[in-house]
Amino acid sequence: MAQREDFSAGIVTITGEDNGAVVVLRKDSSGKITECKSSSAPSGAGYAVGCIFINTSTGKISQNEGTTSVASFNIVGDITTADIGANVVTPVKMGTRTVVALTDAAATPTIAQLMTSSQFTITPTTARTFTVPTAALTVAGITGATVGTWFDFSIVNTAAFAVTVTGNTGWTTSGNMVVNKGAATFRAILTNVTGGAEAVTVYRQNSGATVTDMALASGKMYVGQATGLADEKTLSGAITTDVNGVTSLGANVVTPVKMGTRTEVALTDAAATPTIAQLMTSSQFTMTPTAARTFTLPTAADVVAGITGATVGTWFDFGIVNTAAFAVTVTGNTGWTTSGNMVVNKGAATFRAILTNVTGGAEAVTVYRQNSGATVTDMALASGKMYVGQATGLAAEVTPSADVTIDTAGAVTIASAVVTRAKQSAPALSKGDNVRPATIATTGNTDQYHIVEETGALASIDFSGVDALAAHDTNYITFSVTNLGQAGGGSTAMLAATDENTTKATGGTALSANTKRSLTVHGTGANLDVVKGDRLLVRAAASGTLANTVTFPVYCMRLSGTT
Repeated sequence: MAQREDFSAGIVTITGEDNGAVVVLRKDSSGKITECKSSSAPSGAGYAVGCIFINTSTGKISQNEGTTSVASFNIVGDITTADIGANVVTPVKMGTRTVVALTDAAATPTIAQLMTSSQFTITPTTARTFTVPTAALTVAGITGATVGTWFDFSIVNTAAFAVTVTGNTGWTTSGNMVVNKGAATFRAILTNVTGGAEAVTVYRQNSGATVTDMALASGKMYVGQATGLADEKTLSGAITTDVNGVTSLGANVVTPVKMGTRTEVALTDAAATPTIAQLMTSSQFTMTPTAARTFTLPTAADVVAGITGATVGTWFDFGIVNTAAFAVTVTGNTGWTTSGNMVVNKGAATFRAILTNVTGGAEAVTVYRQNSGATVTDMALASGKMYVGQATGLAAEVTPSADVTIDTAGAVTIASAVVTRAKQSAPALSKGDNVRPATIATTGNTDQYHIVEETGALASIDFSGVDALAAHDTNYITFSVTNLGQAGGGSTAMLAATDENTTKATGGTALSANTKRSLTVHGTGANLDVVKGDRLLVRAAASGTLANTVTFPVYCMRLSGTT
């Protein structure tokens, strides 16, 4: 039996008793152990409530939070990353966020703002910078910072001036750091926490969906520049511990350092099949494809099985950075529903997966595209190509026809010898013919005939004579043009049968000497159509007896051709 030494001081007994694997250091007056040590936590009876246990293997101190019959020792002290159960951090545990409205000036956010606010807005009137704190200040500002500790921050820029996220000492940037009239999310990951060598890498999380998700007014276009990026141009001229042991955390206690580290997974140039573990613990994927690739998600059943304590509403994010101009398509699997554009093409995108059913055999997950992108200037577009606004209000990539070329400034050039009569406007196509009949007599009809030279339509007709003729309701001229057709038997009226085409005092107008008078063409379009070779009768019909003749009458007919 082990050596035992006892002495009493009131009601406390100090002992060096070896109780099997446990060394008893102290007991109370009732004989219950109040302090002990061992290489593993004891259990069973005989331990006072609140008994202190020293773990000689780990150095950690625990206390009995059970009973004197059944001891339960739990570690005393701060909660570490390992103490937080997997998948118990929901948005409500992550602390509140405030929106920081930046002034219209260069911004210098603190690490506290980046960690506790993280949402910034600005309406710049010129280009501005958003300078992050040094890597040393960043590491110093995060309690318990380790390599892999990370945090996100977002910038919303409501104006068409660039806001540039600018690195500081110890920072490395990855991706496009410019936010221009749009929104962007950035992820900062600590890569070195050694004093004097602190380092942080910041990644742009989103460059957008395909350009077809970008709003573009009808007639506008995005034109590829020499840089390989698109720029908006106007067409020139006319174009969120129960009984099972699940630990509940209080609100606002989870900081990014508690959320686990994230690693970058560099995907091979092939179809990708990430596991749920990769999606949950890595979440940042990069690829440089040489052809279109797929990014196939695990089944919904595998997702639910891979998340401890999964419930409806459990969620996770993952990001994909595609550095080449080939599509990487996020492809659902059994039990998945996709929402939004799943294609990442030479850019970056963030996706959010939310569990909608965790029942065995009916597991379901919905994945949402989180971003539509930065400005369209981040989108790849070959030089000379363009994005044109469609009737849907979205843009579509268009290759200019052989007839038209577009340079990087948006200037449109029409190729030589491509303009046919079919492509000309009506004014460009119209042709004027003068008809000069004899003097208009005071009685009867004064006629003249005209043969149509080209197929088209009557656009307008004007009349002028040397002599004036007063308006009169009895004695007046009525003007008419009749299409007699090819054989002379037609009767199609080409002028309106209204008083506007007369010299009546009521409804009509008098003739002024040597003054052009525009006659009113027929209101039915078909009545104006002519075919090459049609015979037209141009008539001035005198009702009653005119006050005088009208000498040197001239009719100018303008016909618009179609061939």
